[in-house]
Amino acid sequence: MLYVICGLPGTGKTIVSKRLSKMTGAVVLRTDEIRKRLYPDPRYTRDEKGKVYLAMMRTAESMLKTGASVILDATFHKKGRRNAAQRLAKRTEHGLMVIEVVCARALVEGRLARRKKGFSDAGVAVYRKIRAEWEPIKEGHLVVDTGKRGWEQELRAGLGLR
Repeated sequence: MLYVICGLPGTGKTIVSKRLSKMTGAVVLRTDEIRKRLYPDPRYTRDEKGKVYLAMMRTAESMLKTGASVILDATFHKKGRRNAAQRLAKRTEHGLMVIEVVCARALVEGRLARRKKGFSDAGVAVYRKIRAEWEPIKEGHLVVDTGKRGWEQELRAGLGLR
């Protein structure tokens, strides 16, 4: 199975990815980690972003071909990036589950203002920029609101897990 965890910075994609990994045994690939390995001092250019997503997709393809399930943790804020994941699932004959992680704007901006240095460099300004560029998901997908109690149970239920 290929899981695509998408959403704006600060919504909780990484925590959802980690919990999903524990539930399913799937391997997590994060653009934030890949970016820091490829570019220790990232500039977030269009070319750089493209190479980061390409590296993630190539790694995912190799893993999927061995029979592993993979979780892709990235904003996927552009439809074209989500389409690439869909093509990957089809090419490797794996199922695809898109999970959009959402959270109230005030809560996200508070999280980002308090965020400690880590793999992600995204702050409030990046959140607002990507929010303005977000291309809505029109295909069927699961929405998880990490600002609400019980989001883990909703995730389990949405995936048909106990």
